[in-house]
Amino acid sequence: MEKANLKFIMWLDFGFKILRCKFYLDKTRRSSFNIKF
Repeated sequence: MEKANLKFIMWLDFGFKILRCKFYLDKTRRSSFNIKF
């Protein structure tokens, strides 16, 4: 039970990171600034 819960939290965190990254990319793409890192 404990291991399954940890795995679920890990996947949730992973998915959230991907969503945040996608949102950030969409935001920068829409912005008029051309910032390159």
